[in-house]
Amino acid sequence: MSILKVNTIQDKGGNTLLSSDGAGAISSGGAITNTPSFFAKLSANQSIPNTAWTLITLNATDWDTDSAFNTSTNRFVVPSAKAGKYVFSFSVGTSPDWEIGERLIAKLYINGASQDKSVIDNRAAQNSQDMFVNNTITFNLSVDDYVQLYCYHNEGASQNVLANHVFLTGYRLIGA
Repeated sequence: MSILKVNTIQDKGGNTLLSSDGAGAISSGGAITNTPSFFAKLSANQSIPNTAWTLITLNATDWDTDSAFNTSTNRFVVPSAKAGKYVFSFSVGTSPDWEIGERLIAKLYINGASQDKSVIDNRAAQNSQDMFVNNTITFNLSVDDYVQLYCYHNEGASQNVLANHVFLTGYRLIGA
């Protein structure tokens, strides 16, 4: 058996990657963290018109490590020097106004273009059903690429997506 004891790990440039206080607490120098990272949400319910892809107005954040989510434009923008693979999760939920066969769909857009591989679709199986869609997907993004969440439905009238059931969160994968 071998044991390696160190209190600091640095890269070739002398940047600290990991350090320990000797009592079991380990801290990262930032190089191996899953950042940027953010959690964006609605601050109030949003009305979504019938049969139109509509941008979700994610106007509040619980956290945003790199100030990369803009609540004015409702978009996450890849910061300088932070290109890479990103994991995004999203959820959209509504109230129980749905009838059998009606659809709620959500997907991500990158740089204004629909990302069909991110589509999630739910069809009402009974009348007066709550509708929820959620998905997790990974994209390879470049600096200044931006990501937004859109929603579509065919309920027949405008529907509210509920603030407590709508979010977009994401983070950059380390080592990918």
